[in-house]
Amino acid sequence: MSEVLLYFKESAQVAYGGEEQELFPEKDLVRAQFVVELNERLGYPLSSIHIGALVWVEGAGFEQIDVVVGSEMGDIMIAAAVESPKEYESRQEQVMRGLYWKAAVLARAKRVRWLVYYTRWYHIGVLYKRQLVVDYAKYPNYAAWQTASFPSAGVLPVHSPDA
Repeated sequence: MSEVLLYFKESAQVAYGGEEQELFPEKDLVRAQFVVELNERLGYPLSSIHIGALVWVEGAGFEQIDVVVGSEMGDIMIAAAVESPKEYESRQEQVMRGLYWKAAVLARAKRVRWLVYYTRWYHIGVLYKRQLVVDYAKYPNYAAWQTASFPSAGVLPVHSPDA
């Protein structure tokens, strides 16, 4: 059996921008908003939310998962990829295949419960979200999810200390 290594970045890069540069990339803002939603709306403790988790994939090296949420039992409640609204639709298949691939590595060492692909944006003061929430226990590989016609739970799971 291969060894599974999971690393968490201790600090994020600081971004500086001029008048003509975007201060923060849009994907980074979506990631930050997703973390706030996980904590404030869904009740996940900040200590269980890991941003930029690195997974060692044999043959490919380190691969990043945008957000990983651990459970009190030591399992992975959510493995999530976030995307800018502009690229969400066009990158959906590629991102979901990659997320399944990374989750398979994690699943060798821990139970993985949900895979999430997420974006959000505001238009004229109204919040819009797009999210795929996949039950990894029910669809443990991309082919199974595809065969089932790509079902999504539609809503993000609320934190449950017993999970």
